[in-house]
Amino acid sequence: MSTILLVDDDPDILKLISLRLTAAGHSVKGADSGEKALAVLAASRPELVITDLKMGGMDGLTLFDEIRKQAPTLPVIILTAHGTIPDAVAATRRGVFGFQSKPFDGKHLLDRWNRRCGFPESARVRARRTGGATS
Repeated sequence: MSTILLVDDDPDILKLISLRLTAAGHSVKGADSGEKALAVLAASRPELVITDLKMGGMDGLTLFDEIRKQAPTLPVIILTAHGTIPDAVAATRRGVFGFQSKPFDGKHLLDRWNRRCGFPESARVRARRTGGATS
């Protein structure tokens, strides 16, 4: 099981993505702001951070810059409903691990993130891939 720090100032989105990540077998720590996310990072180290781009206060790219100072190898994925291709290119050039537009297909997106991050497959993913076998 991987620990993921999820950051979004929209409580409904935070809950929805948290439920999907938990259902996929991950442990999720939520934060509703960049500032709170940094406090979580000071206390523990997740394997992945997923953050919204546009938030009140500290935005996702500023949060990424702060994370990069504290943990340069920690992968950060930015989610946005307002992103453009130039935004994605700029974020990737800065070192963001991934840039994903909202809305998204949670099931397929989680599978792709798991593979990119090297996280082990959940039993549900293995069952889907192998036609029902989970071991």
